[in-house]
Amino acid sequence: MNSKLMATDKHNFYSVFGNIQDETNIKNDNEIFFNKIDISNEYKYLNNPDRMISKEDNEWFFVDFNSIDFRDEILEIFNIFNNTGSYPNLSRDDFKKIKHFVYGFIYENNHIINIQNVKNGNFIKNKTLLKVISNNVKYEKAEQILTFYNEVDIFIDRNNEKIYFQDFKDLKYFNNKFLAIYKEAIEEDSANFKEFVNSNISLFSVNIPHNKIRNRNSKKLKYVLDNNMLDGFIGKENIIREYINTYNISTKLKYENDKFIIDENKDLTSLIEIIFEQHYTGAITEQHLLASGNEIVENNS
Repeated sequence: MNSKLMATDKHNFYSVFGNIQDETNIKNDNEIFFNKIDISNEYKYLNNPDRMISKEDNEWFFVDFNSIDFRDEILEIFNIFNNTGSYPNLSRDDFKKIKHFVYGFIYENNHIINIQNVKNGNFIKNKTLLKVISNNVKYEKAEQILTFYNEVDIFIDRNNEKIYFQDFKDLKYFNNKFLAIYKEAIEEDSANFKEFVNSNISLFSVNIPHNKIRNRNSKKLKYVLDNNMLDGFIGKENIIREYINTYNISTKLKYENDKFIIDENKDLTSLIEIIFEQHYTGAITEQHLLASGNEIVENNS
């Protein structure tokens, strides 16, 4: 297993450094990321989805991925580190697209991968700096800066087939398919969702009974509530309507008294697609596409 810092844009993998000294320097300066995480307590997420854990005390959730239907997709990442030299170095254009830093290593015969998520907030387009070098102040103008943090968002233990995380948002950002294991909404959650939408987003009338919400939508609804995603839609009815018209979503929904009616599970599916902004136009083909579930990234503004 080649222990080398890699980056991925979710489709392709790249070697971060072409210079071995840069690799050595970043490892020396960021010991937490480049070593095995010391866990004080670990909790199986499926048994403890509502547990409050302490990051300061190194408590972590884990998911057994030996039974999930995309297990091979997770294990495939380890193959990257069998031949890191076959992957290209990050180019200037690739640099702007990366979503994760990935580092694989062996610890006491265990194969481990540490992962750090890269979001919009990590990027700084340009910056002017005053630096102290050998007791002298130097001026430097830097472009395309990417902040690297000495921390791990997710790590994978291949031997035990476990993936560890402290915040479910990090796990979902790494792979949207993990949303399938998220906790389901209870009746109180459904009521809160309906009340919020009906009171704050005038385009919709949500009347779907809790017992009509199917498993997949129940988990997505719960995720929306837990992450306050609806807050971003308040006062944006014109933008929402334009989005609905652009992607012809209105053909899937009933419309009465100036509102889109959400009273069946299929209606809720359309509303959740809007909330996750899953409809988009392909950059190359310019076709209307539907994503399986978009990541929530930080905003630079």
